[in-house]
Amino acid sequence: MNAETMLHLRKSFADMERSDKWNAATWRALFEQSMPDRRRDIFLLMTAFQEGVVGEMLPLHHSVVECLERERWCDLLRECTGIESSLAIWTIDCWCEILTITVTAKIPQPAPSTEMLKVVCNRLRAGDYIYFGRYDNEPILWRVIHNHPDGSPLLLSDKIITFKAFDARGTYHNDDERRRNGSNEWAPSNLRQWLNSCDRRTSWIQNKPNTVNMKRKSLSYALEPGYLHVDRFTEQERDLIATNDEDDRVFCLTIAEWQQYVYDGQGVLGSDYHRAVPTLQAAALLNPKEDSINQDGYWFYWLRTPHETFPYYVRAVSIDGKVRSREASTGLGGVRPALSLKVDATSMEMSGSGTLLHPYCLRF
Repeated sequence: MNAETMLHLRKSFADMERSDKWNAATWRALFEQSMPDRRRDIFLLMTAFQEGVVGEMLPLHHSVVECLERERWCDLLRECTGIESSLAIWTIDCWCEILTITVTAKIPQPAPSTEMLKVVCNRLRAGDYIYFGRYDNEPILWRVIHNHPDGSPLLLSDKIITFKAFDARGTYHNDDERRRNGSNEWAPSNLRQWLNSCDRRTSWIQNKPNTVNMKRKSLSYALEPGYLHVDRFTEQERDLIATNDEDDRVFCLTIAEWQQYVYDGQGVLGSDYHRAVPTLQAAALLNPKEDSINQDGYWFYWLRTPHETFPYYVRAVSIDGKVRSREASTGLGGVRPALSLKVDATSMEMSGSGTLLHPYCLRF
């Protein structure tokens, strides 16, 4: 099920009256309208509803459950219908997305010994998934894309988490073109400052990314809390983030990093992992009538490498997965942040198995 269809289903659920949420005919009509050519998928989704599994899930909409609860729903669906495991998992995961149920990976495990902790340090490898921090009240899912020589992992957000201008236009800039279109310099950019800010209100050192200085006014972030604010990353989590050579804790990848760790890493990460889709929360910010999101849900996202010639163009990975350029003050720029965890973080106790269905989760 592509991102656009899922987004439509989630919006429809949010708009339903309470009685409609429990009405099988309402759901069937919605599925047939949204997926007219996908009879098998409709059958699976409606089977889960009619067998009462969804009835257990509905009261938990827009909440967080542990993966053991998700596994119980899958087992219940298999027992009721006899369908194979992969189909049951797909069906339950779709319903979790529709009902905005977030599944954590907190599986109870015995406390590891010192020897076991050393093994944990060695298990974070390229391709692993891990939950770390929150955004839009949802856990942020990251992917390990590289291990530094000291063993610390470099993480890239699995999806585009939000849309932000790289840099606002305005009188802060000395260059006429940058005053009109924003600057492609990473060091003084709004995006860099926001990604590394812990403040409730960022004290901008340059033009504020507000409605006056944005290409897309509705996506201003001048008053948004910094990305590292305590509501998103606890102090314990922030202490585990390493600082890179440019004194950043959170950053966009350079072209060279993207090429080496993501594009050339497709054998481990997947053939399309250099392209990105927004999270469902981020996709809700797009206007389908104005914003030509790819039919598979792909969107462009920022790198931090400037264009070699034009002072207001920034390199970005386009919808088709190629590196192109965008104006810095474009408010629809996808943000797919990266960060490195300290070696100490990789030796902590973790739950999960590092897969997409069971990502690692640090335990404090």
